[in-house]
Amino acid sequence: MNRAYLIDSRKHDFNAVITAIDNIDGEYSLTLDHTYFFPSGGGQLADKGTIQGISIVGFHVKNNDIYHHLESPLNLEVGDIVTCEINAQRRLEIMQQHTGQHILSQSIERVLGLKTISFQMKEDTSQLYIPYTDDCVGLYESEVLANSIVQEMIDLEVLNIYPDEGAEYHLRKSPLSKHLDSDGKIRIVKIGEFETIPCGGTHCSNTGQVGLIKIIRMKKQKKKLLLEFVCGGRALSVFDQKINLINKICSLYSVNEDNIEKHFKQKLQNDASLDKKCKELNEKVLKYRANELSLDFSLKNGIKIINAQCIEEMSFDELVAISKLITLNDNYSCMFFCENKFVIAISNNIKANLNAIFKMYAPVFPIKGGGTNKMVQGVISDNTLLKEFLKEFLNQFLSQLN
Repeated sequence: MNRAYLIDSRKHDFNAVITAIDNIDGEYSLTLDHTYFFPSGGGQLADKGTIQGISIVGFHVKNNDIYHHLESPLNLEVGDIVTCEINAQRRLEIMQQHTGQHILSQSIERVLGLKTISFQMKEDTSQLYIPYTDDCVGLYESEVLANSIVQEMIDLEVLNIYPDEGAEYHLRKSPLSKHLDSDGKIRIVKIGEFETIPCGGTHCSNTGQVGLIKIIRMKKQKKKLLLEFVCGGRALSVFDQKINLINKICSLYSVNEDNIEKHFKQKLQNDASLDKKCKELNEKVLKYRANELSLDFSLKNGIKIINAQCIEEMSFDELVAISKLITLNDNYSCMFFCENKFVIAISNNIKANLNAIFKMYAPVFPIKGGGTNKMVQGVISDNTLLKEFLKEFLNQFLSQLN
């Protein structure tokens, strides 16, 4: 198979001869005597397009042949000529990202001395892994250098050389033996005196076509740093989205863009103050409710028993907090539940082991949870058994007191 995209990355329309027709993984597939479609590899995305007007849904490389998977079969035979069309906008976008990656990787190596570990192109951004660094200034300088190379509009050259000529071209990384062609040569991409690297992808004809190179996100992953970046049309799209978002926020809060940071800092302070006041008020409400509930008890063996009560107006976390408040006082036992969740608590001076009782009934009732000797909480999968479980639990608790 003649991989014509290695020779001309700007070809979008071409005719080719069908050399094989097959069914791979349930998809109608064919090979051509030559193709300008890039099938993916080396971190680069695959092209999209059509053959005889039928969309290509994927590619498969087998024995150095590129199988083009089509959305539906063609009524053609081996030897027939087909018309092929590559999605030109996507091809340009891919070339911008790939060429931009070469420029950015070389810039980072020159400024920070860090080599690129791996590269992966995604549908919306591209990802670059380098050894971890917290030198944000150095990364910014790398980005500035990369964009200066774009502005110089340096022509790219695609050369085929023998591996032992690599030192002469100062290759950024060594070529892999599997990338040798039938003549034993490797394909390299040369960006003036700035960058030379073995590569089998598609690239812009000069650096000016890359457009803006912008790192938009950084994330530490163990000993590596993930850089997400965009180039050209993708950069325009990302900035368009961010500007629209900023404008919507400014409109929503009636604030000028220049004052948006000051506005949200003040808002955060106000929200923190309100949260503090709400928390203080909620604590007062819980104390009041705890005092109210602590008056409704039955006395057994000197213990003030607050029988199982359903309190729907409060969250389960609030029920737990109330239980803790009530049992700060001596000689209290309480049971509260909300929907299918429950909490049982006793005062510290009561000699009983709630967790042991819980473990006793866990195999009998469909409950999950646990706790300590003085408090247990959990959830029951069958609501109809909740009251029966609490009743049995209380009886077992009282028997421990006898």
